[in-house]
Amino acid sequence: MFELLKFLVHDVLKKQYGYTLTLSLVEPSTGSADSANQSAPLLKPGDRSPAWPLLPSQTWALLKSCVEFLSWQDAKFFSIEYLQATIDMHNIELQNIHLSGIPTTHTLPFDAVALVFAAFSLGAAHEGLFENARFYFDISIRMVEHHADQATLDLCLTYLMQHMSALRMGTSNYAQGIITRAVEVAHDLHLQHGRQGVQGLQLYMLIYMADQYCSMTYNTEPLIRSDTLGTKAFDPLQQADPELSRLISLVVINGFLIDHYYRFPSPSPEQILELEAKIGEISARASDFGPNRAAATSFRTAYEPLGRVHMMCCRLQLRVPGLFDKTTWLSSICICVHAAEGILATYLELYSSPLRALAKRNSPQSMQVDIVLAPVTSRLGPTWRQVQRITISILVVIYAYWHGEMTADQASRNIALARLLLEYPRFRWREKLDEVVKLVWDVSQLGGFRLYNHMEQLLPGAGAPFFQAVCADPASGSMQHDQHIPTSMGGQQVFAPNNAWCGLFSANPFDGMLGFDLDSFTLQEPGSWTLPETLWEAPGSLT
Repeated sequence: MFELLKFLVHDVLKKQYGYTLTLSLVEPSTGSADSANQSAPLLKPGDRSPAWPLLPSQTWALLKSCVEFLSWQDAKFFSIEYLQATIDMHNIELQNIHLSGIPTTHTLPFDAVALVFAAFSLGAAHEGLFENARFYFDISIRMVEHHADQATLDLCLTYLMQHMSALRMGTSNYAQGIITRAVEVAHDLHLQHGRQGVQGLQLYMLIYMADQYCSMTYNTEPLIRSDTLGTKAFDPLQQADPELSRLISLVVINGFLIDHYYRFPSPSPEQILELEAKIGEISARASDFGPNRAAATSFRTAYEPLGRVHMMCCRLQLRVPGLFDKTTWLSSICICVHAAEGILATYLELYSSPLRALAKRNSPQSMQVDIVLAPVTSRLGPTWRQVQRITISILVVIYAYWHGEMTADQASRNIALARLLLEYPRFRWREKLDEVVKLVWDVSQLGGFRLYNHMEQLLPGAGAPFFQAVCADPASGSMQHDQHIPTSMGGQQVFAPNNAWCGLFSANPFDGMLGFDLDSFTLQEPGSWTLPETLWEAPGSLT
C-alpha cells in the first residue's frame, strides 16, 4: 500500500513541480549507536539491579500502575492480590534473582513469576523508570525460557504483556515473535472456544488484535484465521458486556478483511463490494456506544480507537489499488480520503495528552520532571506502525488534493494535523523521521498551505513555541511563507524553531538494545508489495 501511494504521489509532484519524492519508511533498529538516539546501557548478565529486591509497598505500587497503564481495571485479567501472594510465597528465591542466575533448582512457578515481572516492566514504564522496566522485562523473558511446555493462562497473559513492552522498547519484528507464542498458548488453552470463560475470550480478543497489527505491519499471514474463528466467537463476551459490542465488531471486521486480503491479494471490484457489504453487516450487529459515553478511561475507551484505526487501514488496503483503475477511481478516492482522515482524527484523540506534554516541555515556564516524562509514560507508546499509518494518510491527502478531491483548507488542516502527530513518534526516533517531516514541509510550500492556525485549533493552548518549532523548515529552522506564525509572545521572543528540539534529555529513554537474540523466534521475512509492470513503464514513473 505504501509503495503504491508513493508511486502515485511521486508521479503527481514530478509532473507538476519536478519534485522527486524520496521516502523509504524503514523502521530503525534498536540500540542505535548515534548520540541522538542512545539510551542508558542495559544491565549486563551478572549485574545487580538497583531496583531489586523491592519492598512490598513498591511491588504493590508497580502492579497497580500496570493495571492502570493498560486500562485493565474492569477486565480483571489478573488479581494484584494473586501476584503479590506469589511474590510473598517465593520471596527468598526472588530476592536472589539476577540476569545470570535464575534459580532453576527451586520449585518456582515460572509462569506466574514471569507474569509478575512482565507487569513490573509495564508498571515501571508507566512511572518513567525505563532502566528498571528493561531489567524486569529481561527477567520475565528468561523466566519464560525456564517454564515447562504446559500452557497456562499466566503464560498466555505474560506473552501478551511482553509483546506490549517490546513494542515500546524494541522493534516490531521482535514484538511479532512474542505474539506468535501468545497465539500458540491461547489455542492450546482453547480460549477462542470459551474454555476459560468470558475473561479468556476477552484476553483472546486482545491477542487477536495484536496478531492483526503484526500481520498488517509485515504483510504476513495472520496466525488467527477468521474463517476458522467465525463471526460469532465473541458473542458470549458481547452478551456479558454489551459496551464492548463495537470493539468486538471492529476486531471481527479487521480479522475478516486481513485474512481475506492475504489469501486474495488482488480482489476484483465485485469482491471488494462484497467485502464492504460484509463490513456493514458485521457493524450492524454492534450497539452504538459513542466515544464520549464513558466518564473515565475504561477497557473499551482504551482499545476501541485502536480497532477503529486498524479498520481504516484495512479500508485503505482494499481501495488504494483501485486508484489505478478508471472504473473504480472515484469510489476508491472517496473511501481513501475518509479512511485517511479517520486515521488522523483518531490518532489526535490518542495523542492529545502526550502532545500537550511535549508542548509544555518546550515552554520556558514549565520544566518539571513530571512534564518531561509524561509523553513517554502515556498509555499509547509510539510505534513505527503509527509512523507508517500517519505517513500513508499524508500521501492520500496529497494525492486527493492535487486531483481536486479536497479543498485547500481541508488539505491544509489534514497536513497540519499529520505534522502535529509526527511530533510524538519523533520524540522517540528524532532524526529518523526527518524524511517524513521534510515531505510535509515541502508539500506545504508547494501547496501554499498555512499550518499554524490549524494547529492552534487542533491543539488549543499548546502555545506558540511548540507550534513555531513544528511549523519550521526542518533543514534551516526558517518559517517562510506561513505568515500566521507569531515571532513573539507577550512582548518576548519565542523559541527559535531550530532550538526547540535542543535535547533536554542526556539520553533518549527509548530504544535500548534488547538483551536477547531476535532471531530466536524464526520469523518469516517481511513481505513486500510488487507494482504491476505497466506502472513502471508509465510516464513519470520511478526509475
